[in-house]
Formats: sequence, C-alpha cells, structure tokens
Amino acid sequence: VLLAWLNRDAYTMSTEINEKEVIIGPEPGSTDGSSAMQSDVEALKQQLTTTCDSIVSVRDKFVDVLLTWMTPQGLVTDENSVESVSPYATALQREAFHYIANLRMLFPVKVKKYMYLDAVAFTVSHNVLGAMRKVFESEGLRMKAAVAQSDGEDDEEAKKAVAIFTENILLPLAQVLTSDMENINRRQAASVIYYMLDENEALQEVVKGFIKRVKDFDMVKFLEIQMVALKGLYHEQVARHVQNRIEKELSDEDFDAGE
Repeated sequence: VLLAWLNRDAYTMSTEINEKEVIIGPEPGSTDGSSAMQSDVEALKQQLTTTCDSIVSVRDKFVDVLLTWMTPQGLVTDENSVESVSPYATALQREAFHYIANLRMLFPVKVKKYMYLDAVAFTVSHNVLGAMRKVFESEGLRMKAAVAQSDGEDDEEAKKAVAIFTENILLPLAQVLTSDMENINRRQAASVIYYMLDENEALQEVVKGFIKRVKDFDMVKFLEIQMVALKGLYHEQVARHVQNRIEKELSDEDFDAGE
C-alpha cells in the first residue's frame, strides 16, 4: 500500500513538472512569472527525486523479504515430493510470487523511457527471476500431481488445485507479461504457452487469452516466443529422453565389458 501511494505521488509530481515546463517554454526566466514557476519546478524535481529514492529503498527491502519466502525448502521438485512439502511454505511462496508480479506491474520496465520516472522502473534481478521460475515449476508439479491423484477434472480436490495454480501463479504471470509487451520476457511467456498442452479448460482459457493479446500486439514477437516454447519442449520431451537412453546404453556396455 505504501509503495502504491508513493508511486501515485511520483506520477502526480512528474505530470505537474511536465505541464509547467510546457508553460515555461524553451527560455525559462524571461519573465518574473516564468522565473517563479521555474523555481517551483526545481523544488518539485527535488521532491520527486526524494520520493523515487524512497520507492526504490522500500521496494528493495520488500523484495528481499519476498525472496526469502521463495526458498527451496518448500519447493516441489517432482510429483513424488508433493506430500513432504509444508503447506505453510507453499502458501508463502505463492504470496511472494503474486507480490512480485504486482510489483512488476506497478513499476514496469517501460517507465525507463519517461523522464523523471525512470528511476522507479523495476528490473527484476537474476536471483528473483530464478526463484520465481522454481516456484512456477513447483506449483505446476503440485497441481498436476493433485489432478493425477484425483478421480478426474470434476473432482473437487482437482478443481481446487487448478484454481490455486491459475489464480496465484499462471494468471498473475500472464497479466505481468501482457502489461508490458515491449519488454516481454520470452522464456516466461513460453512457460505460459506450455499450459496450452494441458487438457484442463480453465488453464487453456488463460493461455488462449494470453496468446491472443500477444498476437494482437506483435505477431513477430509471438512467433519468437513460440520458437522458445518449441525449443524448450523439444529439450524436455525429446533431447532429455534421448540423452538418458544413450547414458543407459553406455552404462550397459560398461557393465557387459566388465563381465
């Protein structure tokens, strides 16, 4: 809430500065009135700088806390480890993921091109991106495991698992990516598209909406994302299994040679 208020103040001051600079024109100080207004502008710029510094300071501390919430202790690494993970840890991870998504929408990278507001653009660090990826994958495994153990998609537990994943993970990520198309992260976009292969209608609807928005914005960008998705799918579904098969055959040959 504090960050939202500070951000609103920053946008208000930035707008006021721009409006007054238009009135002053290219030759500030030519009249007594413009000199007084120029003084107001300089005071506003100083105030805006202070507000932006406060935003970055508070946000960085908040992100550090969220990063600790997204720790490996509560991550699902495969479908067999679902039961061993604390539900409290996973709840914290989902909250952290959601908060980071909100911060990315509140302080998009695209504000870097705006004078006076460029300082508040939120460029997510590699550590945070890595933690988000792990939570995304972990929650996806958790959802799939719940569906696999149920009596089908109409099962209440399955519906609940899909709803939790959709509302807390998939949809927030899709919203973040489509809120700043010019700076869209292709790998994250590809991870959303992967869920088009899932048979669940709720997941498919989110992905269809995401794909439509990307296509409407830039068809070339969508094709680039599609290529990233296909490369990832090939690695996951083909290359990895081929490599495992080769390693197994080599291992068998070593065993036979030892005999």
